[in-house]
Amino acid sequence: KEGALLDPCFGDGAFIKAAKKFNFNNIEGYEIDSKLFDESKLDLSSANLYNEDFLLSKRQKKYDAIIMNPPYIRQEKIDDLKEYGITKVNLRRNKLFSCLPGNANIYMYFIIKAISLLKKNGELIVIFPSSWIKAKNGERFKEHITSKCTVEKEIHVTGEIFEKDAL
Repeated sequence: KEGALLDPCFGDGAFIKAAKKFNFNNIEGYEIDSKLFDESKLDLSSANLYNEDFLLSKRQKKYDAIIMNPPYIRQEKIDDLKEYGITKVNLRRNKLFSCLPGNANIYMYFIIKAISLLKKNGELIVIFPSSWIKAKNGERFKEHITSKCTVEKEIHVTGEIFEKDAL
């Protein structure tokens, strides 16, 4: 419970709130959306929070655990985030992401960066779609993941898991 825990895209802070409830003390989080950050930070006051882009952040702190539900933005929509400084060109400039194909979806970038920030024997818990498993662009992604860490458990959820207007 004293280990360093990160949520790199905390949104309304659900994971951070849950970690606090279970007495985790060393919690950090990133949220790029300033409005969401301002709305959430009051409830998350004991955590170290950053209103910036996790993917482009230069911080290199290592974490014992990272838990996240990264955004599901398809590769052709990444440039729609340019108001935040996120474009495919900016991401591709970072050699960390060279293992990803040019058509990688944004959650793949989050996972690669998160893996790079884990301490030895650290744990990553991530919610993301399994569509990459069958996709051609998923081969290099999976190779990179398995070369850097061990997948201990996969949980496949089926059916209607989100409200119809969730997005």
